[in-house]
Amino acid sequence: MTSLLVPFRHLVVIHYHLRPGGVRRVMEKSLPLLLAAGCSEHATVTFAFGGTGVAEWEEELRQSLAPHQVRFLRVPAFGYFSESRLPPARRREKIRQALADLVPAHETKETLIWTHNMALGRNLILADEIVRWVGVRGLALISQHHDFWFENRWGRWKEMRQSGYRTLADVARVTFGGSGAMVFINRADQQLWKRHLPQRTVWVPNAVSPPAPPTQRRLRTVKGQLAKFLGDDGPLWVVPTRFLRRKNLAEAVLLTRWLRPEAWLLTTAGISSAGEQSYARGLSAAARRGGWRVRFGILSGSGGGLATIDEMIAAAEVILLTSVQEGFGLPILEAAAAGKPLVARKLPRLQQDFCAMGIDFPQGYDEVSVPRALFDWPKEQARQRQLWRNAKAALPTPLRGMMGAPLEEGPTVPFSRLTLDAQLEILALPIEASWAACRDLNPYLVTWRSLAAKGQFEVAPWPTEKNSLLASKVMIGHWRRAVLQSRRRAADPKVVADLQNKLINRSLNGKLQFPVLME
Repeated sequence: MTSLLVPFRHLVVIHYHLRPGGVRRVMEKSLPLLLAAGCSEHATVTFAFGGTGVAEWEEELRQSLAPHQVRFLRVPAFGYFSESRLPPARRREKIRQALADLVPAHETKETLIWTHNMALGRNLILADEIVRWVGVRGLALISQHHDFWFENRWGRWKEMRQSGYRTLADVARVTFGGSGAMVFINRADQQLWKRHLPQRTVWVPNAVSPPAPPTQRRLRTVKGQLAKFLGDDGPLWVVPTRFLRRKNLAEAVLLTRWLRPEAWLLTTAGISSAGEQSYARGLSAAARRGGWRVRFGILSGSGGGLATIDEMIAAAEVILLTSVQEGFGLPILEAAAAGKPLVARKLPRLQQDFCAMGIDFPQGYDEVSVPRALFDWPKEQARQRQLWRNAKAALPTPLRGMMGAPLEEGPTVPFSRLTLDAQLEILALPIEASWAACRDLNPYLVTWRSLAAKGQFEVAPWPTEKNSLLASKVMIGHWRRAVLQSRRRAADPKVVADLQNKLINRSLNGKLQFPVLME
């Protein structure tokens, strides 16, 4: 592989925020690899972000990246468009000035820009100004895509139009049409783009390596603190995530209560955006009413000093990932890396990645089937039809004919395809009653319940360093390819608009539509 003639001396990382969760986790895990792939031994790393800083995390990152110098620059205009009252023109002005100040003229050739999730569409003005800035200044750019705005997030379309972007082609231009390299975290996305833009697209899976386990003394301390916080020392089943609808947390509650009734179900982080508040309030209130052994956002607020994410995973008996939608599914790797059993919903888009990595999670499942008799089916059907009508109306007019159909008639339905109201009806039933009604529909769960009681869940083995696509040397190679493509010229706007349309068409498939994401 071609070597870099001049390593970059300045790496600028741009994201909407530094909230706990997947992207921040990806940044901290991938940074050392990207620095090794394309930066000098004493580079400066600048984080430019919206929202508020996180002092403890910032200090830990500084220490982990030494001898590189790390600095943090808060630019409120970089945050989510929906969370600011700035008029679009004023926001653009502030973003443009902040970008101009980020990289002095004499550093242009020495600077690499690394952006995150611009295709999520939370601030199209920022994405647009980055495209313009990089093009005018001739900066090297790696644009990393974790999720897309058109995947069950059609409420963003109105927001985008308010930002001044009136057509799908406009959105494609600012999210995908700039110069530089595009990094995709799963092959299903990258392969589509690679067929049309082979010189600009790189697959770089999210980086995870087996963590240094906490000492036995520290682990006892963590478990003791958690037991005191929770009120007893029951087994811990952990979903390492923020409070997000797409994580399908009601299903995690159901599975935990069915398979290990004495366990505590814990999520690590709390609510991160206004759009999740209604869902979070509804599920949290139901948990309180029912006295469920559930705590959401255990490391938020008063629980913030209990443990780190890695310590929570080490303390867990089982890790869960019940998501209906993921760009990658980091907890799957984190569980395998930590040697922990995993209960995870299989997402077809990700299966080829984990197969290629040699990660096979034995407690993987497709759906949890429930009989319609467990909830008010006529009301649920009416709710779903209304949600579909609302979702279809929110689409750009040319796309409305692509919208998949709502839930079909049938004696059983997947739990994941119910609204939160219907899910909560099922969770409100005595747990043995819902189990009795559903166990014959899900025979694999009968086996798992027996294994869970005995502590005999299987663990996905971590691949050997020699054969692993996740080995540090291999991952540095992925990032080096991205760095080498980082000065590529901008793509043809017609090509990126067409590719975005193909991805949209895929996302509107009825099998990928979930009521819980439409509420």
